[in-house]
Amino acid sequence: MYKIGVDIGTSITKIICVKKDSFKIVYKLSTKEKDLKKNLEKFIAENNINIEKIENITLTGIGALNFDENIYDIPVKIKDEFLCVAEGASFVTKNDDILVVSIGTGTAFIRKNKENIKHMGGTGVGGGTLENLCKRLANVNSFEEILELAQKGNLNNIDLKVKDITENQISNLNLDTTVCNFGKNGKANDEDLVLAVINMIFETIGVMSAFLLKNDNIKEVITTGTLTTIPLTKEILNHVEELHDIKFIIPENSEYITCIGAVI
Repeated sequence: MYKIGVDIGTSITKIICVKKDSFKIVYKLSTKEKDLKKNLEKFIAENNINIEKIENITLTGIGALNFDENIYDIPVKIKDEFLCVAEGASFVTKNDDILVVSIGTGTAFIRKNKENIKHMGGTGVGGGTLENLCKRLANVNSFEEILELAQKGNLNNIDLKVKDITENQISNLNLDTTVCNFGKNGKANDEDLVLAVINMIFETIGVMSAFLLKNDNIKEVITTGTLTTIPLTKEILNHVEELHDIKFIIPENSEYITCIGAVI
């Protein structure tokens, strides 16, 4: 038997199909198509999934609240998004005591332990920031183009760093520490601008994570969402780790964690 989990976000819908006995992902899809029913019907048809073997479909995300139909007479249920994020991250990492960062259009921080799950807050900085700032600053219209340009960018042309102010290390801040995102006004090109947007987003999310755990007994942060698939993500978060006593983990299928939480 199969279970299907659907995460209906503000800008992207993600779907997974798992085997009920193992919860192994057998099919997955990420699309900007808004029509949920069309997405599900296409997903089931293209993967030749036997409808009679689908036990249920679980919806989560902001868009799930607007859906009240069955698909092919398959039972459809709705599950709280923050619960899905926390349970999905806990399941794939086999850890019940975690802070989960869910990076979607914006970003949410969820703390989970064995007793409860708590939404700690969030920020409007996220995937929507990346897409729209890059479009306005560099006339970039696709995620693929953003990644291509970012690989050629140089943060030294646009971000103000400690080394631009002094030759000496300040406290625990190394010379490459950012003093001001977009702090230089001069020779930056489109590649630099796009890279600087990515860097600003992940530095902001990383530092917010560190502050949330200042008085906590855990130091690991599970990072999820489509943006975690950007190759530069771990590199930027590594710099945050150097400044704070914290460790960022990007699990396998990190962009589908909410879907995984929906089906377990």
